[in-house]
Amino acid sequence: MPNYQLWKIGETSTPTAIRASNRLAAKYYPNPCNDYISIELQEPASNIKIITACGNVFEADWTNENNTVRIKTKDLSSGMYKILIEGYNSLNIIKE
Repeated sequence: MPNYQLWKIGETSTPTAIRASNRLAAKYYPNPCNDYISIELQEPASNIKIITACGNVFEADWTNENNTVRIKTKDLSSGMYKILIEGYNSLNIIKE
C-alpha cells in the first residue's frame, strides 16, 4: 500500500500536491524517551542521523540486533528531535 505525503505551499490550508512515497515505516518506542529509543525496522539500517529542532545534524550512537535499532538518547538535551534512517520515513521523538 503506498504511503502518501501531503505538501502545502504558503499559508493556505488547501492541499496543493500529493506525492507517493516508497519509504518504509518503522515502529519506535518509548516516546517520549529518556536513555534510549528502540526502532523496529523492516530492513537493516545503514545510516542514522538525529536532527535537532534548530536543524543541527549529527550521527546517532546506535546498535542493531535482529532489525531492532537501539539509539542512545541519554546525552541529548530535553526537546524534540527528528531521526532520519536511510530508506525510511523520518521519525519525530521527544527527549524528556
